[in-house]
Amino acid sequence: MIAELQLYVNSRVQNFGSFRLTAMPADGFTVGKMLEGQRRHAQVGNAVYTVIPLGVALTPVKTGSLSIGPITASMGRWKCLQQTAAATRTGTRSGS
Repeated sequence: MIAELQLYVNSRVQNFGSFRLTAMPADGFTVGKMLEGQRRHAQVGNAVYTVIPLGVALTPVKTGSLSIGPITASMGRWKCLQQTAAATRTGTRSGS
């Protein structure tokens, strides 16, 4: 089976590097290689996000109770843009 993790990164976070899982405990599964899908944008409330789908193959190796997680991850270098009150009113952003 393929499990998909969808990572939502706020649009204020710019120039971020690669994303990788640092731990994915999977009792009763063999975990395959993680593949990054096509990025897209999504709006949740007033915030815009880059959505990064991450797929990983999971193969059950036993019957009965199986578990996954908790999952931890790291993201390469990144820069966060600050939004000032004046910039919010005019719809522009300023970098920090």
